[in-house]
Amino acid sequence: MEMAGTSTTHAAAPQGPSHIAPIPAQPPKTMATGPSKTQMARANMAIARRELITEASVSEMGRTVSRIRTLATKGVQREMKRFFDLPEVNVAIFAFLLKFVWEFAQIPLFEGMPFAGHWRAIQVCARATAGDVAIALVAFWAVSWAWRSRLWILRPTTFQLGGFVAVGLVITVFIEWLSTQVLDRWAYSASMPTVPGLGVGLSPLLQWALLPPLLAWFVRRQLT
Repeated sequence: MEMAGTSTTHAAAPQGPSHIAPIPAQPPKTMATGPSKTQMARANMAIARRELITEASVSEMGRTVSRIRTLATKGVQREMKRFFDLPEVNVAIFAFLLKFVWEFAQIPLFEGMPFAGHWRAIQVCARATAGDVAIALVAFWAVSWAWRSRLWILRPTTFQLGGFVAVGLVITVFIEWLSTQVLDRWAYSASMPTVPGLGVGLSPLLQWALLPPLLAWFVRRQLT
């Protein structure tokens, strides 16, 4: 038995955290500074897709506009052709061309006209020609109403052409008589031959005897 002075030796218990294994230091995580390659590829594909869609839309819009323009042009051309194929339109056009020349040719037969200024003479002849065109259209429609067809002028018979001339003559005689004998709108020169009993100038009447057959020939040649 051991007495005082002798002591039993005990292992000292470890103190503090020295017995815990050290944790290795972890490198700091790097923060993402931009999109990844996959994200960039997807973004580029989306941009390319949008560009393709935009180009396709613009191209389709251009084709649509071109088709509309083509259809509109064809429609206008078709309507213009239909308009200029109307018999009365051709009657008006050729009546104007023929009678405008006639009005200038008979200037010396009207008082004051040989001494009128150039522009004044053109104005007077243009107004007179417009009146002649109106008379031609009335005569044309009168014959069309009588024969129930506006296409008679394409192959006019003697009676149809005679009716055309007769209507124009009656209207012209009345207008010339009213303008010279009643209203004094114009007067004939000494060189104008007149119809006895009416006092109407012969030149305005001759145009309705000579020009209608030529007018009908031009219209028929244009439309057939």
